[in-house]
Amino acid sequence: MGSRRNAPESQITLNPMAPRLVLHRFTADRGAPASARKFARSTLTGWGLDAVSDTVELLVSEAVTNAVGHAGSGGEMVMRRIPSGIRIEVSDYGSGEVLQKNAGPDDVTGRGVAIIDALASRWGVDNRGSAADSEKYKTVWFEFDH
Repeated sequence: MGSRRNAPESQITLNPMAPRLVLHRFTADRGAPASARKFARSTLTGWGLDAVSDTVELLVSEAVTNAVGHAGSGGEMVMRRIPSGIRIEVSDYGSGEVLQKNAGPDDVTGRGVAIIDALASRWGVDNRGSAADSEKYKTVWFEFDH
């Protein structure tokens, strides 16, 4: 039987048998965000965290969409359980910066980072490698408390 933790408007039972860290690799194609959402939902269900699934799926979708759309690369998503909730890291091999934009009402893009900023408990960007390094990548991470 899992331990119980209080969550807003619900009780969450964590599955102690579920892995605490999972990895999902994605390719640079239009189906990557949907695949990442499906993986996130399945993982959260396995962890007994269905109550936060809708919000986490939205954040995952935004981060993976940005990785594919702006970096133009595939990458990987790591989901891990942490004491306060969930940490998700989306890494890609693009060299661009992650910036929060002020999208206008008619803009069709530019809201992803603002959505992550508004809904995640914490978030940030880690850049690894140098400009001359073929292993250069960046990771957008966010945490969601439950």
